[in-house]
Amino acid sequence: MTQTGLDKAIAFANELFLALEARDHRVVIAPNAERFHRADVDERENPGKGHHHHDLWSPMRCTVVYIGTVAISLTVIEMSETAEARYVNGEYVQLTDYVSKRRGRYAQDSGWTSTRDFPTGRLCLQAYSPYPRADWTQQWRETPSRDLSGRIPAIVRELEKATVEIARLVEERERHAEIARQRWEAQREQWRREEEARRAAKAQKDSKEELLQVIDTWAEAKRLGAFFADAERRAQDLPDEQRERTKERLRRARALIGSTDALERFDAWRAPEER
Repeated sequence: MTQTGLDKAIAFANELFLALEARDHRVVIAPNAERFHRADVDERENPGKGHHHHDLWSPMRCTVVYIGTVAISLTVIEMSETAEARYVNGEYVQLTDYVSKRRGRYAQDSGWTSTRDFPTGRLCLQAYSPYPRADWTQQWRETPSRDLSGRIPAIVRELEKATVEIARLVEERERHAEIARQRWEAQREQWRREEEARRAAKAQKDSKEELLQVIDTWAEAKRLGAFFADAERRAQDLPDEQRERTKERLRRARALIGSTDALERFDAWRAPEER
């Protein structure tokens, strides 16, 4: 924005804000607590097709007017126009303002000509909904024959009318957000039930497999117990020296096998609901 455009924008904004506050509409910098978003603005007087890259500066928080409880964001910019320009001494000069410095028939101009955007001195007011997913935008643009200051009463009336539409959009957004929240909660509940069923099935499977292992261990314990009992009974009939040697070997064999008490394994078994 040029210095002239900036002065003009400040004067217009001041006049507009006073007119809004005269109608009891507060104009403020958006509070930190409000999660407002800023709408993009195309500063070109005649926006073309395709994506437009710009580096417009903007403050961290938008300016809003509260009409009742509804907030409307306001942006004032100086528009630009596309024109042919000559690159001279590190800057672009519109061809209409360019005067060649060539002197003599064979003097050369080292610049080049291209198309650039230049400020017009005309303002654009963009009003928009700062509420996420409640899209509403309206613009008022100056023309060479009509400035914005003379349209302020009409602008104020249109902003007041717009609150109905913005409130409807916000309500619709909240309704959709609530539907989305309920769907998400339902999905989470479904996932919880599926996970609970999966864990229950796994607990059932693991418990059954462990019980079968306990049963197999029990059978093995009975077989081993019968073996050692029979061996110890037979050892009683052996001569003293051989009996003691056999008992010692049976003791070492029992130590190698470990406990043959199947109840120990059964006590450690967990039922499905204990898992």
